[in-house]
Amino acid sequence: MKQKYLAQLSSFYGLTSEKVEASIIKEIRGLTMRIYAINAVYQSKGNLTAGVDGVTLTADLRLEFLKKLSFKLLLIKYKASPIRHVLIPKGSGKLRPLGIPTIMDRVVQTFVTAALDPVIDVYSDKYSFGFRKGRNAHQAIGELSRTLYQKPANRRAKHKPGSRAYFSHRKYVLITDVKGFFDNVSHDWLLDNYPMPRLLKGVLYQWLKAEISYQGKAELNLTGFLQGSVIGPSLANFTLNGLEQCIKPTQKTTLDEMRYEHYNKLGKDVKRSKIRMEIRNRIIRYADDFVIVCNHEKESIRIKGKIEEFLAIRGLKVNEGKSFRVTWKHGAKFNYLGFTLHYLINTFPSRVTEQRTAKSLHITRGGLYVYPSNESIKSFKRKIRTTINSNLNLSPYKLIKLINPIIRG
Repeated sequence: MKQKYLAQLSSFYGLTSEKVEASIIKEIRGLTMRIYAINAVYQSKGNLTAGVDGVTLTADLRLEFLKKLSFKLLLIKYKASPIRHVLIPKGSGKLRPLGIPTIMDRVVQTFVTAALDPVIDVYSDKYSFGFRKGRNAHQAIGELSRTLYQKPANRRAKHKPGSRAYFSHRKYVLITDVKGFFDNVSHDWLLDNYPMPRLLKGVLYQWLKAEISYQGKAELNLTGFLQGSVIGPSLANFTLNGLEQCIKPTQKTTLDEMRYEHYNKLGKDVKRSKIRMEIRNRIIRYADDFVIVCNHEKESIRIKGKIEEFLAIRGLKVNEGKSFRVTWKHGAKFNYLGFTLHYLINTFPSRVTEQRTAKSLHITRGGLYVYPSNESIKSFKRKIRTTINSNLNLSPYKLIKLINPIIRG
């Protein structure tokens, strides 16, 4: 209920208003938020994973942490500890960096984030699905599938040729990858824009500038933040909020070239001003992974420049090697969030008769296919294989208990 109240305040008064800031401070001062934060960290999978101080959070230590935590601690005595840097396996077989803060830092970040997230979420992009309550990757794939839907030829044939409903316009898909997102986000931009209460700006500064401890050596963190911190997802989402506004079309309508060519072939003299189509752009985002779908080729070219400007303000760049454009036509496909999206047009008749050749028995159902990507399947098999090989001494019952959560996902 308190988070709902904060969200309503933010929606009514604005993200950085004094009333919202005062309410955030009030919640952070409260005992309820501290109890919630300690229990949230205790119930997480990482409660027994220690940071640089070697301390874990067991049931007996919860009361001790509650006694230590206070708003006065944040203002005067609190100092962020170095972050333990480890490398963990990635889906492709590579390694990716992960930051492990101390238990105290995780608890403090948890109750600060719990008060800030509802305030920020009100102004988040509509089609942002990563690290938000009630949203997940499957919803992102579902929304992307609806956006990429193309009207089948048999449905278009029911409409009068030349009418708007008769045409199915080609779409252009921009797959954009941000180069080293978590490593390069500008600290200055976050400190100036992230809605941290003014009294706690110093705490945010400490989290961003905390030393990184790797194999006994300390490194200074000049830009970005390591994945693994509790506040990381909130910072990542906030950094990219506004992309939906950024890709808004420069004009509402443009010449419908497909219809114009159709009338030209028929020899009809129709005013160009009457043959217009609405320009539509849609962005689907999961954390720092996003896909943009346009229904106009020139607009898709303009958008690329807008995205580069948006990212540059935040100290980021587009990874040209991993970013590309796909014209959504027969045979087009790309991978996103572990799935392959593949578009095919019906190449053979839907019914098979004795007169048709053996080749025509291979019937293709036209439309959008969504299935797990090859990389995801390989990663899944690798995980199952590793789990079985490293636990061969266990009983079948215990082995099944380990494998079932992996299968469920």
